[in-house]
This record gives sequence, structure tokens and C-alpha cells, in this order.
Amino acid sequence: MDADDQQEGIRRFWRGYLAHLKTQRVQSRQFPWYRLRARQYIEASDMPLRQHAVAQVNA
Repeated sequence: MDADDQQEGIRRFWRGYLAHLKTQRVQSRQFPWYRLRARQYIEASDMPLRQHAVAQVNA
């Protein structure tokens, strides 16, 4: 995967994440807070996000 594909994958992830927040009726003014916390979670992990299970995220 080249850098452009990787960047597009990241953009697609965040678009999907924000779309999911909308389905959960999160107010759009709260999106930056949710995005920040999600980013902090991802950066604090020592493994790729797609390997995380629901139990790990909940913990």
C-alpha cells in the first residue's frame, strides 16, 4: 500500500466514524471531542486498530 492509498484509507475511516456518530445521534458540536478521544486511543495502542476486539475497546 502506497502513501496515497494509506491516506485515503485514513480519510475513509474518519468519514465512517463520523457517520457512525450521526447514527448514534451524537450532536455535531461534540464530534471534535469524540475524534480526539478516538485518536488518543489509537495512538496509545501498540497494535493496529483493525486487530482490536470490542472487549479491548470497552476496557
